[in-house]
Amino acid sequence: MCCVGVGKDDHGRALRQQRLAIRYSRRHHQGICLVFRRRSSRYASGRRSSDRWGTPPAEARQASHHRFLGGELHREFIDLSRRRACPACLAQVPVHLVAWDCALVTACPRHSMRLVDRCHRPRCRGLGWNGTEIVRCACGTDLRTLVRSPVDAAETEANARVLALATGEAVPWLPHALSAVGPADLVRLVMVTGMFLTGWRKERRIETLVASGPDAVARVIAEGLRAVEGWPGPLQRFLETARAASAPARHWAPTTAG
Repeated sequence: MCCVGVGKDDHGRALRQQRLAIRYSRRHHQGICLVFRRRSSRYASGRRSSDRWGTPPAEARQASHHRFLGGELHREFIDLSRRRACPACLAQVPVHLVAWDCALVTACPRHSMRLVDRCHRPRCRGLGWNGTEIVRCACGTDLRTLVRSPVDAAETEANARVLALATGEAVPWLPHALSAVGPADLVRLVMVTGMFLTGWRKERRIETLVASGPDAVARVIAEGLRAVEGWPGPLQRFLETARAASAPARHWAPTTAG
């Protein structure tokens, strides 16, 4: 892992270097981590560098899993095609959190606010990775001043649980039957099961789900987490109900005694 320190006044350069690092790592099979270095900040620690800018190590190039904050995710669940952020987090510390890159994360568990991927300007095409500062949109808007959209406690808890699964934390609500399943597969199980239980009729891919918007993602993840927590009960009950509903009705002809 190559760690590149970036000064606090070089945010624009850091964003450009991050994009280059991703391209470089894809070509040369090695991980590169960019870290913002600030005075008296715990985010400057090399030990904490895995919590910030990051791309997978060499062995993940050929594998389907990527290391993610101490855990792992399937590569398609790490969304670098767009930049998202929590305005409240940026107001506290101007650092991009890797947790925002998890495609299934819709809100900040710390502030119960929906992540933003664009500013309030009508023609904004997204926050982008080539801005002049980490706290600004590509068009120059200060992200810390954006109107924040609160989410309910259920969505906040769901996001925290997804991140707990992805990072490999010990979660007391995980059934023993799934204790041997890895973080990446648990997160995928949440998504696929949630799609199934909510009657998802589109293609069952993370890209299709994300394209449907954060509300759709939150709804699917909420159902998936409930199914995983009660595994395999909720799924079995759903299958039994669906099977009973699809069973052909039997019509009995009246009979008369001779």
